[in-house]
Formats: sequence, structure tokens, C-alpha cells
Amino acid sequence: EATEKATKEGLEKGMKQGLEQGLEQGLEQGLEKGLEQGLEEGMKQKNLEIAKKMVEEKLETSVITKITGLSKKEIENLNN
Repeated sequence: EATEKATKEGLEKGMKQGLEQGLEQGLEQGLEKGLEQGLEEGMKQKNLEIAKKMVEEKLETSVITKITGLSKKEIENLNN
């Protein structure tokens, strides 16, 4: 009976630690991914702003796509 109790307690403790570690790792990965996506979105928005100014200055679309990395369609949509 003492062995069963010790085994049960050990199992519960191991599951609790595993859950805590899993949650911690999940949060870390979620934060990293969120930061990465946020930075990408911010860079995209900045490129759109720059492209809009370039369009206003009458630069060719091919030049704008080369410099900003935006697609031709994305640049054309800036006029709408």
C-alpha cells in the first residue's frame, strides 16, 4: 500500500511538472511567434507607406517592387 501511494504521488507530481513545463514552453513559443509576426506586419506596413510615396513621385512600378519587395498587385492597390 505504501508503494502504491508513493507511485501515485510520484505520478501526480510528474504530470504536474510536465504540464507546467509544457505550458511554459507553449507560452515562450507563442510569444516568439507573435513578436515575429508583429515585426513582419510592421515591416510590411512601412514598405506600403514607402511604396505609396514612390507612386506619388511617379516612380515606375518595377522599381518600386524591386526596392520594397511588394508585388505589382499590392502597389497597384495603393491607388485605390
